[in-house]
Amino acid sequence: MTVIAWDGKTLAVDRMGTNGDKKFPAKKCRKTQNGDIIAWSGTLEVGITLADWWEAGRDPKTWPEAQKGEDWTRLVILMGGQVYTMEQLPVLQPVESPFHAWGSGSEFAMGAMAMGADARKAVEIASQLCPSCGFGVDAYDVEIQEDVA
Repeated sequence: MTVIAWDGKTLAVDRMGTNGDKKFPAKKCRKTQNGDIIAWSGTLEVGITLADWWEAGRDPKTWPEAQKGEDWTRLVILMGGQVYTMEQLPVLQPVESPFHAWGSGSEFAMGAMAMGADARKAVEIASQLCPSCGFGVDAYDVEIQEDVA
């Protein structure tokens, strides 16, 4: 499983994959050629498929079949300083809260950020407390441009 945390300037993801009772290191996020950051929580192979779909132009007609069942994977996209999610449909859902977390351990990560932790630290804390997260953190920082009137 996965924990993904967003603190308003950093998107952080743990590095642990699972297969039954077996744990292994896994990359669950990547930066696209156009600079978007994509992360996923759920089945590793479906996450990779979704990331490939995103990079191939994200045509709704080619939305992966795996997303249409009960066991779907969440895609978290950091694009232009804004975070979005996609779940069972190819619909961008903007994240409006100043911080958020998804996946296993998300409650621990949310609590950590509510107490002042950044996204990296939140993933580290969730990884200490949740048996489905771990093996370190991948993180991407963004520089948010403030509107100047």
